[in-house]
Amino acid sequence: MSIFRSGAAGPITAEQEELVGKVRALYACIIRGDFGAMGELMTEDVCLDIDAPSIPAFHGVTRGKAEVLAAVERNFGQVGEQAPEIREVVVRGDTVVVLSRESGRMKTADQPYLLSWLQFFTFREGRLCLVRERIS
Repeated sequence: MSIFRSGAAGPITAEQEELVGKVRALYACIIRGDFGAMGELMTEDVCLDIDAPSIPAFHGVTRGKAEVLAAVERNFGQVGEQAPEIREVVVRGDTVVVLSRESGRMKTADQPYLLSWLQFFTFREGRLCLVRERIS
């Protein structure tokens, strides 16, 4: 992932590469609409915490694999023509942080959107256990 390497202050460890790979795998599942495969990458007690005051339908905390997968599928079902632009990726301990801008279209209102988001992916024993997302 060139964005990760370009800003690296030092060598990238195998553990960091592995975590970034897991985040890329999560994104790939979403792109394919393969939420079953996405669930295989999560703990049973996974938590999704989205702070999105400008998008009330996305805002809130969801716990448990089935509930989180349903929320992710519902949220991505409301947007189209997505064009994310990853700006920065940082790995610290067991957490990968992704900073991005995104444009697209809200399907429900047929309105374009432009927003910035920050996602924190935290892993436990190799599986995703917490996603914190901040959307502005």
